[in-house]
Amino acid sequence: MLTEKIKSTLANHGIELQYILTERFVEAIRREYGNNDPKVILDIGSRDLDQSIELRSAFPNARILAFEPNPNQRKLCEERAKIFDIEFVSCAISDSEGSADFWVMDFNEGGSSLLKPINVPWSTNISNKVVVPCRRIDNVLKEMNVDHVDCVWMDVQGFELKVLHGFGDYLNDVKVIHTEASPNPNYEGHVSMNDLVNYLMENNFELDFMPSRAHPYGEGDILCIKKGKHSNLTNIVNIVYTNSQESIKCRPINVAVIGECENPDYLKRYFQNANVYHIENLSFALEEEIDKTLEQYGVYFDVILDMKTNDYWDQIRLIRNSVRHLSPGAIMIIHNIIPECIEKYSYDVWEYKHDEYFFEEKFEGESFVLVRNNLKYGKYWTNGKNSFVKKETY
Repeated sequence: MLTEKIKSTLANHGIELQYILTERFVEAIRREYGNNDPKVILDIGSRDLDQSIELRSAFPNARILAFEPNPNQRKLCEERAKIFDIEFVSCAISDSEGSADFWVMDFNEGGSSLLKPINVPWSTNISNKVVVPCRRIDNVLKEMNVDHVDCVWMDVQGFELKVLHGFGDYLNDVKVIHTEASPNPNYEGHVSMNDLVNYLMENNFELDFMPSRAHPYGEGDILCIKKGKHSNLTNIVNIVYTNSQESIKCRPINVAVIGECENPDYLKRYFQNANVYHIENLSFALEEEIDKTLEQYGVYFDVILDMKTNDYWDQIRLIRNSVRHLSPGAIMIIHNIIPECIEKYSYDVWEYKHDEYFFEEKFEGESFVLVRNNLKYGKYWTNGKNSFVKKETY
């Protein structure tokens, strides 16, 4: 991914990038901007400017601003910023102005955070608390005469939500964000994955979550794309992973695609070795045939994606005879829903299944979503607002 010019500059200064981490981010930006470079990219929590350098290689004409509060990294960042034409600011980014405690990890510098560590992977868990300047990003950008931001790379160890709150109106123009999220905290006050997901979706982003198989807390990367061009399958990935039991995160998921899907193998990018079952010739006239067709595979499905039905009774029969084949935490998506039948769907299947399942009316305005309850609560799309909420099991 690095250009020859950047490779040469790195070699001339004795700099070696161990890992290239921004490939997915760069691909997403290019899908949005085509042959043009974004004008402004932020790297928040830049550690050693490695990712800023990668982004400079990909987008030579972009203005890149990097932020890192760790005093141990300041000299290195300033030196690299001069070499690669990156604007570096030595401060932490938050939702307020002033100063804040910052915990510097003694072995894993990348695990340093504005939050007190509980257990930081790949570290000795020994930290040194220092005080660092803290700024709102919108105030900094105004001072630097930046009128908008196109893309954001963020690595702030559990502090993501407060950083986003500090964007103010600048967040409206951001098209692509790459950040981390964890379903389990490893810092005190670590933002929950659900809260972060909710906030991003409320701000009109579609989310692709890529879990890290090696991370002991289930942490992964979220690629956030401002809505407008992309498939609802990006959000299906996020629902399945967030709503599912822990077991789904370490095994292949089972996906039944009924009819022709624009890109069913899309899910394989996010779930290792997903088993995708293509069911194109299913007849909905007999309820027994639906049940037998799904039963023949001998698995419980984590996703049933219906792209075929356009008839009310066909859809009712599909729901009634599919729910028992869903695993805990699984979802069913029915595209091309018949809007005037939504209330009847809920009544029929609630009555039929005695509250084992709950339902939502819309998915991106065109689809019906069923989510099987998982333990104490489930998460689902609510009232077209695309946010996760809790629903207690009765």
